[in-house]
Amino acid sequence: MQQQIDLFGDLSVDTPSPLLKKQAMPKTPDWRSEVACRQPQLVMDDPEFDHLFRWKDDEMARMRVGLLWSSIRDVCDGRLSEWAREEVWDWIEDNEIWVFSFRACVVEYDARIDAEDLRAAIRTLSVRFLSGESDLRIGEDSLRALCESL
Repeated sequence: MQQQIDLFGDLSVDTPSPLLKKQAMPKTPDWRSEVACRQPQLVMDDPEFDHLFRWKDDEMARMRVGLLWSSIRDVCDGRLSEWAREEVWDWIEDNEIWVFSFRACVVEYDARIDAEDLRAAIRTLSVRFLSGESDLRIGEDSLRALCESL
């Protein structure tokens, strides 16, 4: 038996010698290569694919507004995992400005709405839905009413 040092510099309990570790099994061929058709190699700098990398302004606007509504719906949905809800809240609480930031999405939806006011309203709305105070499903109408009340 050997003693090993853990990540924090402390001696850990005795561990088996590295020589006694399980030997690696020989690699077996990937079964997918046997059943799948060979896929052509796509060269993405081909001009044929240019349209995939250039978004039009109206497409970006639709994506931002859709992301905003989807995120508000997600934080109010009790079926969503805690981890996923935290990811959405991190995005909502982030004050940075980038292409798909919360602030950019709010401005795209309606430039008259203050991002801070919307955050506070989303917090109130999510508490109401997640605590069971409201048994209504969150929908487009309730979200629009929320934004119009700001």
